[in-house]
Amino acid sequence: MQVQFATCVPKTALEYINQYHPHISQAGIPLLMSLIEKDICRVTDPAMYGRAELIAGQRYVKDNDATIQEAVKQFNAAVLRVKK
Repeated sequence: MQVQFATCVPKTALEYINQYHPHISQAGIPLLMSLIEKDICRVTDPAMYGRAELIAGQRYVKDNDATIQEAVKQFNAAVLRVKK
């Protein structure tokens, strides 16, 4: 059994993300935040792992992969918009 410290609480997930990308808002990544809220994805606690990673949540199924990929594209676009 593997224990990971990660959250599916949108507010906490955004706090973890903001430690590395402080200008990203919930409105800028709505698809990812929706997947987190549904516990399809979770964000790891950077205090435990030294980084915030997206991992599978309790409700993840392989059928979610295309939606997750789209959410990651949306996230990457939000990061690039901020860096300009």
